[in-house]
Amino acid sequence: MLKYGILGLLRYGSMSGYEIDHIFKQSLNYFWNAQTSQIYRELSTLEKNGWIRRQTIEQNGRPDKNICTITKEGKAQLEQWLQSPAIDMSVRSATLMKVFFMGQQSNEQKTAYFKTLQDQYRHALENLEHA
Repeated sequence: MLKYGILGLLRYGSMSGYEIDHIFKQSLNYFWNAQTSQIYRELSTLEKNGWIRRQTIEQNGRPDKNICTITKEGKAQLEQWLQSPAIDMSVRSATLMKVFFMGQQSNEQKTAYFKTLQDQYRHALENLEHA
């Protein structure tokens, strides 16, 4: 999934690895954690797959800067991923943890919980549809 986070950022515009790492940690990190080393490793894989292109910019007195740009193929991969719905079974999910520990609750309590959850998701969907 990290690759799609990076591709999504690059769809906004070309960036250096440093900029991707910084923006990732300021935004996407709230729901997807990635270490700097993972981001740079993924950038290499994305380049090998032809999903991004890197251009090296020489800098005086500083290390060269690699600017990453999403390619047509990368945009197509991102779009395909965005269009394919998937159930999120994240490792860190308060909802799933609650469900795991509901065994001792009555069937009525469990049913009420899932109805409330369904209402919340329905409300969120309605908000998105009217946005």
